[in-house]
Amino acid sequence: MRPVGDFYLPNPAQPPGDYNSSNFTQATQGASMFVSGMSDPDEIDYQTNTRVIGRGQVGSNVFDPVVLAEVVLPNGQSYKFSYNNYGELDKVIYPTGSYQRYQYGVVPALGNPLVPYPQVSRGITSRWLSANGLGTDEAQWLYGSNGGQNSITAPGPTGAPTVLRRSAIFTATGAPRSRTFRL
Repeated sequence: MRPVGDFYLPNPAQPPGDYNSSNFTQATQGASMFVSGMSDPDEIDYQTNTRVIGRGQVGSNVFDPVVLAEVVLPNGQSYKFSYNNYGELDKVIYPTGSYQRYQYGVVPALGNPLVPYPQVSRGITSRWLSANGLGTDEAQWLYGSNGGQNSITAPGPTGAPTVLRRSAIFTATGAPRSRTFRL
């Protein structure tokens, strides 16, 4: 677990102040989930240092969201959920014992957003399904994007991702312009 931002406000209930105020941003200790940086790096005359401040973050306190861990059914069976450091769902265990697990990563954002927004453009990059719940039969799906073309690779007969690839090129509004399907 890590703090959300690499800066915090001494009094998070108050708006930030300038460098002379008692509520000027302070650096957190250690690594954080999202980091500050220079906005407009191509602008020679006017660059802005954008600081990432964790909402309500006190000092270097870590991100610890309230999440759903389990749903117990009337028959005593349950669905179990686990999450990664970003609060993203990383595994679901079904009442049968089968499961799905997920891997996330930074995915390209549409357009050219400035710091820190590209860091929060996250999505699923892989998904695994195990019908027997032991993991010996895991089937994997891969999801990819380069910002304009997205792909899904589905599992083949062995469970390895080999059979289907779909691609779509998106315009700035997100509407698909073309699609290709390969088997």
